[in-house]
Amino acid sequence: MDTNYFGTLNMCRAFAPVLKRNGGGALVNMLSVASWSTAGFIGGYSASKMAELALTRGVRIELRSQRTLVVGVYAGFVDTDMTKNLTVPKVRPEDIAAALVSGLENGIEEIPADERSREVATNFVRESRIREEINQKIWDESPYSKQ
Repeated sequence: MDTNYFGTLNMCRAFAPVLKRNGGGALVNMLSVASWSTAGFIGGYSASKMAELALTRGVRIELRSQRTLVVGVYAGFVDTDMTKNLTVPKVRPEDIAAALVSGLENGIEEIPADERSREVATNFVRESRIREEINQKIWDESPYSKQ
């Protein structure tokens, strides 16, 4: 939670005012397929990523009006120390970076950066997008958005 949730929260709080003064920009949060579901051996990690996903979507709603793109990047198993003992297909960090750059260039808010995340995301992201559009409308019409 300290790294994935509170670290992300602190980063958003630090940079949102700077981006606002500059007329917008982008915040990029590195999420995971573990943001959508969990497995027995990653329960704590998944909980922190699920919390980071909720944070990312909430910040996106709040900062959209200041022209700040808030991006969630998702990946399955990344070739890092965390997955070194797993014998599963892994994506290289460079490939995730390339997907991120392409997504930023196209204004994409949810970037599944590898085959596994694209597979998992197909239904989850579509359903979440519908909920997010409803939440955006509620926010825009609320007194909180006028502060």
